[in-house]
Amino acid sequence: MTNIASGRNMMRRWPYNWLLLAALLYAPLLFLGYGADIDAQQVIDSGVTLMNAGRYSPSRYPGYVVHEIPTAVLNQAGGAPLANLGTLAMALWALYSFARLLEYYALPQRALLMLLLLTHPVYWTNAAVTLDYLWALALLLFGWRCLLSGGYGWAGLALGLAIGARLSSGALVALLLLMQFISLPGARWRLIGAGLLTLLLALLFYLPTLLTLGLLSLYFGDWNSIDYLLNFFYGNLLFFGPQLFFAAPFLLVLARRFRPRLTPEQRRLLWLCLAVIAAYEALFLRAPLEAEYLLPLLPALLLVLGLRLPPRLLWLWLALQFSSNFLHINLSSLNGNYHSGEDLQAALFSWGSVSWHGQSTELTWGLFVRWGYLLTDALNRLRGALSV
Repeated sequence: MTNIASGRNMMRRWPYNWLLLAALLYAPLLFLGYGADIDAQQVIDSGVTLMNAGRYSPSRYPGYVVHEIPTAVLNQAGGAPLANLGTLAMALWALYSFARLLEYYALPQRALLMLLLLTHPVYWTNAAVTLDYLWALALLLFGWRCLLSGGYGWAGLALGLAIGARLSSGALVALLLLMQFISLPGARWRLIGAGLLTLLLALLFYLPTLLTLGLLSLYFGDWNSIDYLLNFFYGNLLFFGPQLFFAAPFLLVLARRFRPRLTPEQRRLLWLCLAVIAAYEALFLRAPLEAEYLLPLLPALLLVLGLRLPPRLLWLWLALQFSSNFLHINLSSLNGNYHSGEDLQAALFSWGSVSWHGQSTELTWGLFVRWGYLLTDALNRLRGALSV
């Protein structure tokens, strides 16, 4: 009985060990200013206007009110460290919700999947900045948990807030509600209620901006279809890290023979996650600007990997991904891209040969060694903080 009770206590405690590790990894980023991305300063400017003039002015179209208003209060109270602490809290909340999803779907290798999320270069980099990406992701994952546990009111509230944090959250929200609607005929009226609450909140958050500014079209400069494809390719490369990006096809080929028996619930999860990945890749093809735009697909991707990859390949995936935090060994380099602060840090080694050209973008093939995604961002933030 003692061993059984001890095992149950360990199962209850296991996510908190990873949350503690994540907090220790993310905490140093609190003190490096608001963030290297210019959008972080725009969020602060929006908050200053709100606190000083009592007027809400979106930091960017169409508004990110669920992040902007709490951040305005945090910044007023404690400056950049406290504003960043709000994001760090959301990063930990997202990790906790992801851990509970792993438990619900009974995935093996849960600890390894947690490591894959908390050390992902884009997740780690954005875990303590004054930006909205992880605010939206935390609310999405919490809403997902609530749907699974039957808390439809909480789910509608969380998913509506997620859309208010980032409008693109609507793609995952729609797929989650649709999957539950198909899978649970007896809960359809409650799901409709949750969907209506989500829609009402989304309208509340965005109608004022839409009524004031109208619908704006996306414009990224003088781009043709090749520019879109090159930026789409390079944005994915940065999101996954070049070491993993170029190795992933071989890892997936090696995993073909690994066919674990899935429960009906896990099979539905697999199809849902594949739909989420396809949806956000399609959105990214339309607006291939920031690697962070792909963050909503990261939990879905990790759930797929947990279902389809054997442990040894997951460990190799983790090693390749982790290395990209600190070093990029890249076979390509993009000039004219929106994706990172690479241009602020000189390459450690650069050799290029063949180039592909768009209207405003050039992709060069060769060998390019740079500091990794996390380290590049931290150096840029440190430079900005020291120059203030």
